[in-house]
Order: sequence, then C-alpha cells, then structure tokens
Amino acid sequence: MHSKGTLTTWKDEQGFGFATTEQQTDKVFVHIKNFSYKTRRPCEGDQLVYDIQMDANQRPQAVNIQFLHDFERKKLRNQRHNQAEEGKQLLSKIAAYPFILVLLILCFWGKISIWVLGYYIVLSLLTFFLYWQDKNAAQKNQRRTPEKTLHQWSFLGGWMGALIAQLSLRHKSQKKEFRETFWLTVLGNIIVFAVFVYFTWPSTF
Repeated sequence: MHSKGTLTTWKDEQGFGFATTEQQTDKVFVHIKNFSYKTRRPCEGDQLVYDIQMDANQRPQAVNIQFLHDFERKKLRNQRHNQAEEGKQLLSKIAAYPFILVLLILCFWGKISIWVLGYYIVLSLLTFFLYWQDKNAAQKNQRRTPEKTLHQWSFLGGWMGALIAQLSLRHKSQKKEFRETFWLTVLGNIIVFAVFVYFTWPSTF
C-alpha cells in the first residue's frame, strides 16, 4: 500500500532527505536513487507517494518514490485507458452478440443454411489465427501479416474472430487508423449479409 508524505528535509547536494506523514511520527529516509522516475530534482515541501521498507538497521526508508502530481496523473491516465478498453469491449459485444443471435435465429427458421453459420465460424477461426500469427511475428521480429490482409479476412466474414483476437491478444487494438478501417469492414460485411438474406429470404436452403 502506498504512503503519502511531505518532503520536510532535503539536502540536494547529497541527494537525500526525510519525509513525514500525518499518520506516522517517525521520519522516513528519502534517497534520490529510490525515485521511480524523476521529472525534476526534489525540494522541500514536495508531496510524495512511496512504499516503506526497513533498512538493515530497521529504520524506515522510502522506495518506489514518485511526486504526488506525477502519481495522480499516471493514475488518471490508467483510468482513462481502462475506460477506453471497457468501451471497446462493449462496442465489440454490441456488434457481435446480436449478429450471432440473428444467425442462429435464421438458421433455426431455415432461412439460411447451416453452412452459412459454419462459414462465419471457420472464417473467424482463420482470422483469429492470422492475428495470433501476426502478433507472434511482431514479437520475434519476423515477417508480418499485412494489415490489408487482416481487413480482407474481416470483410469476408472473419471479423468476429478479429474482435476476439484484438481483445484477448491485445493486438491491433490501439492503432486508431486500423480500428477505423476494421469497423468499416464489419459494417461492409453486415451489409453484404443483409443483402444476401433479403434476396434469398423466400428460399430455404
């Protein structure tokens, strides 16, 4: 658990000082080398966030030290990132779940062949594999799968596998331009599917 304290004493030339907290009367030793990262030199009065551990003489010292404003900014950035990830997951569910339900209902009614459902399953598995292969290649500095190829497979019907790969593998989930094009392929495939169902609705396969 992080502790918050104020740097009450600081000797800049020696690179050390002491911090105090409202909860503790003992001063906590602070050394410049124990800062996680430094945006500037510390000075007296700075608000700090740190972990406390005991040194060889059982005296408290601060480790993993951060300036409070840096800590809060980082925390806010992480919260925004988590909210963005939750938004992506929600959007993925909104797109995928209703489409899967429609496929199942149409198959049950006999309005589309079971082969259509199988087609989407196979394409999704293949597209997921392409994403996995591309991430593996990126980690090993090997030849990558072109983004155009990934988009083509999504447009053909593998976009649900692409969604699962983006969320589970954390691959191609941050690049804005890629995701914008990806969602266009999803929209395009759904439109093609809707047209297909419209013109074949009177038939049962």
